[in-house]
Amino acid sequence: MGEGRWWREGGPGGSPSFLLLRVTRVRGGGVLCGMRPLLLGLLVTAIGCGGPTVVRQSVALGAPFLMAPGETVLLDGATRTLRFIGVQEDSRCPTDALVLCAWAGSATVRMATGSVLADESIFDLHSGEQPHARDVGGFLVELDGVLPEARLEPPIAPEAYRVRIVVTRP
Repeated sequence: MGEGRWWREGGPGGSPSFLLLRVTRVRGGGVLCGMRPLLLGLLVTAIGCGGPTVVRQSVALGAPFLMAPGETVLLDGATRTLRFIGVQEDSRCPTDALVLCAWAGSATVRMATGSVLADESIFDLHSGEQPHARDVGGFLVELDGVLPEARLEPPIAPEAYRVRIVVTRP
């Protein structure tokens, strides 16, 4: 991790409502944002950096890449972002069970996309059913896999999930 800096943002009209925002450069050219709320008000929405978020540089079109919950990638330079929020539901057939599943099941993955000029839009992709891809601002975002494989014991912790995504131009 690189060295971070804290900024103080004052509230409307110089009011005492403010937010401390820490921006830290991380290995690979990304940015780590973290907030320390004091009297938040509406500034969280205005700043748009909810919780720790790692922003990775632009991803290569057509090449699969992994994302962790909370991770954000840039799709076209610095204007369009794609964020993996988390796995909302996982009904995939467990690989460690001595059962025969009639259906492979599906994982529902919650994603968000946004840009510097527009609010974030949230959508779901599914691993075993439609839709497993979505057109997002001129890019086709496809869910190519959910890791780790489903299992009975121990249950998968939300932060342990990874999604394999492929982004192309339609």
